[in-house]
Amino acid sequence: MKAYAATGLCPHCGRKVLDSPLPGTVIDALRYDQFLPDSLAPYGAPVSLSRFRARMTCQICGEHWPVRQPFLGNGMARRRRERRTGSVDVSGSRILGIEEDGELEEQVIEIERHPFTNSSRTAPATRQLEISNSIERTAQIDSSSVSRHGGGATLSVLGLGSVMGQLQQEISQRYALTSRSSLTVRESVSVEVAPRTAVELVVEWKTVCARGDIRLGTGRRGQDALVPYRVPVRLTFVAEVRDLPYGET
Repeated sequence: MKAYAATGLCPHCGRKVLDSPLPGTVIDALRYDQFLPDSLAPYGAPVSLSRFRARMTCQICGEHWPVRQPFLGNGMARRRRERRTGSVDVSGSRILGIEEDGELEEQVIEIERHPFTNSSRTAPATRQLEISNSIERTAQIDSSSVSRHGGGATLSVLGLGSVMGQLQQEISQRYALTSRSSLTVRESVSVEVAPRTAVELVVEWKTVCARGDIRLGTGRRGQDALVPYRVPVRLTFVAEVRDLPYGET
């Protein structure tokens, strides 16, 4: 509820629910057990208040959270959720730093095929082709592979959406990412085609990504979480000429 009140975002999926955060007067009313349902779940917002006004439901992801959660104390509410679900609650966690993997990872993102034919009986032909590609440099956070700091199996986590903005900001600062960050490659490629043959130029585009983990401190011993990420640092390609069947026209 604190994350919802302060940001207007669902504390589970991180999607926008309210046009703006809840005002202080609403928080005070909740604290003294007064209810302002129109403010908690305004008309048209993708959120609902239960019949007895005990919990909120995000209509985007279907997850619930209790209305009085902030006033039970963070630790108590968090431990209740963890016992109930068997998950680790990372809502309200602090970012302790970024642990870079030190290795780069290649990912194939696109394959282009360009056929060429030379119908001459005697003379080889040279074909020129301009190839280009561009991608946005955006951080990719793998929320399905969160693990415990110090080793261990993948964790089931709650509340990751409430800190997703902080994670994106931390990575953006580390790798100098902006809303206009992109990687672009433009090159000219020559293809030699022998007489009476057909070939194709296969262009395999790849991103080279830096990998690492963002360490989240939950405030409980042995419960720090590692959230994997990758960031594109280079765009490259591999070009290969392959033979095709040649047919008379």
